[in-house]
Amino acid sequence: MKYSKEFKLEAVQSYLSGEVGGYRETSKLYGLSDKKNLRLWVKRYREEGELGLDDEYRRRMRKKPKQEDEQAEMRRLRVENEYLRKIIHERELKKKIRY
Repeated sequence: MKYSKEFKLEAVQSYLSGEVGGYRETSKLYGLSDKKNLRLWVKRYREEGELGLDDEYRRRMRKKPKQEDEQAEMRRLRVENEYLRKIIHERELKKKIRY
């Protein structure tokens, strides 16, 4: 079954928020028959951001020259940095709450 970018993004963000639970619970909530799909989407999201969830974009990127691969790498690194900053910020908040 083919899923829209928006659907994938919603499922990934739900998983990353941690409010629903793990891969199994989130997959069940979104009616996914296999948690492998969600796992792959989360991996792509962490590596490439929202564009990693867009099948058309991914097809085009496979055909692009090296310069655009470098641009995608920069976008991926920016998303990864943003994600890591968020984790660090959340951990700092938890430490403040404890003390």
